[in-house]
Amino acid sequence: VATAGGPVRAMLLLASFAGLRAGEIAPLRAEDVWDHAPEPVIFIRDGKGGHGGTAPLPPDLIAGLAGCGLPRRGWLFPRRDGQPGPLKAWSVSHKVNAHLHELGIPDTLHSCRHRFGTQMLRASGGNLRVTQVGMRHASMASTQRYTFVGNDEVAEAAAGIPSLSLLSA
Repeated sequence: VATAGGPVRAMLLLASFAGLRAGEIAPLRAEDVWDHAPEPVIFIRDGKGGHGGTAPLPPDLIAGLAGCGLPRRGWLFPRRDGQPGPLKAWSVSHKVNAHLHELGIPDTLHSCRHRFGTQMLRASGGNLRVTQVGMRHASMASTQRYTFVGNDEVAEAAAGIPSLSLLSA
């Protein structure tokens, strides 16, 4: 994220720290970002499956987006070919992926969404339901595929199980 500038930086931030999909980033308008609300959110007008919703807008994300030079009104990511409207989702993915690959990073914009899911799971104390809602998944099975559980986390959980000697006393 630190090496990206302007719109690409904003796209990376939105995927990594709000869990937005390329198809949710592309049509965002400045009016959809409620950064001064008591509970700041991003309104998603047309998410996957035609469902709208909201995404969290934590203080660090607000600060990060403030430095991206985004428009204050209208499309956050307008087309640059002279046509009206926002970038297409494939263009958002292409721009971010090209930036990452230029740096030798094999990940993609979609990998950032997986990162968000994993971090959401950890921050919620392992609450898969909170993670499901935060990622706007209809199915818990989808959420499970988006999250990574490391061997160290499994070992730590196993170490917390009462030992057999304690149970027989």
